[in-house]
Amino acid sequence: RRRQDGRLATYSREEEVLSPEDIRIERIMLPLRTDEGIDVDELYSLSDISTVRTLLEEGALEEYGTRIRIPEDHFFNSDEIIRELI
Repeated sequence: RRRQDGRLATYSREEEVLSPEDIRIERIMLPLRTDEGIDVDELYSLSDISTVRTLLEEGALEEYGTRIRIPEDHFFNSDEIIRELI
């Protein structure tokens, strides 16, 4: 949708200032919403290790190489999985 002056109605050049906690949440959430996932060491440093291990044991997360991701058949639960990690 565009305004009368031709600019996008939803676009803003304003900055958003994120707190350290907001940054931590984004660093967990954004890569887990991709099929590449997040580096194992990074996730362990940003989240509770026992929670990560439990989610791995339950199959809500999967480890492949040096990364952890949400398996494709759990994408529909990704919000709940991420909420547990943050």
